[in-house]
Amino acid sequence: MWRYEGSGHSITYVEEKRGDKLFEGFYIFGDSGLKGVDHNIKNAEVKKVETQGKCPEPRTGHASCFNYILRLYCICGGRDSKQIYSDFIVLNVVNLNWVTIIKSGDPLV
Repeated sequence: MWRYEGSGHSITYVEEKRGDKLFEGFYIFGDSGLKGVDHNIKNAEVKKVETQGKCPEPRTGHASCFNYILRLYCICGGRDSKQIYSDFIVLNVVNLNWVTIIKSGDPLV
């Protein structure tokens, strides 16, 4: 059985071609930040995904999804031991760049 240490994580399937390489696997985000896992979970190696821009703070209780049309991995809300987040942050999986769409405390509309 495969087990990932930590708590409050989301796991999202992501498929993306970068140059001549295809990444097909899962992004895990939670109290230990963002990790990538190859699609073959049985032999998977969990490793940190190297990204650009400001990665969201590690958290629990958030939501995540992958928009296949726009190629965006999305993180929304959550909390840590010090604050509650009401932000919406996306990772462009083509260039691995984070962009904050809504900051915590900003009105949603």
